[in-house]
Amino acid sequence: MLHCLYQLIKDFQSLIVGIVGFSGVIITLFMNARLLRLQHQRNVDHERNTLKIALISELTLNQRVFSDKSEVSENNQEEIGAYYPIEAHTKIYQNFLGKLGLLSEEEAEVVVNAYTLIQELPIRLTFLSSPHDQSFEKQNYIFISSQFSSAAAGIYKSFLPSIETALNKLRD
Repeated sequence: MLHCLYQLIKDFQSLIVGIVGFSGVIITLFMNARLLRLQHQRNVDHERNTLKIALISELTLNQRVFSDKSEVSENNQEEIGAYYPIEAHTKIYQNFLGKLGLLSEEEAEVVVNAYTLIQELPIRLTFLSSPHDQSFEKQNYIFISSQFSSAAAGIYKSFLPSIETALNKLRD
């Protein structure tokens, strides 16, 4: 019996080595593919987290600015008026615009909505600006007279809920 087994192995040793070697190659390829999939998923997760953290930081900054501007504008007792910036903080959003697909559908929707309103702000403030003395010219700012300061505060306040919704969705 033992002699038959020995003879069988001896006669088919090339075939046995080939099967064992081929199986080893297949298992190695399978494991490498699995490791590559895991590495890819880790990279996607890292990019998603980086995007979320960056957007949260920028939206938090915008939330503070909008909150401050709405309070300052309402409490503005100046007789002349105030300056409002033409540009909003959207550089991070602009740089990562191509990566918004990493977010979930709900996250992307609220982020795009918030940033659309943030980018609309200077346009809406321009409607409130009035002709004024040339001595008030200040580059990259819009001058709004005191009679429209409560309207400017209303614009800032009306955009805050969409920013807060985006922040809450990204933090979940």
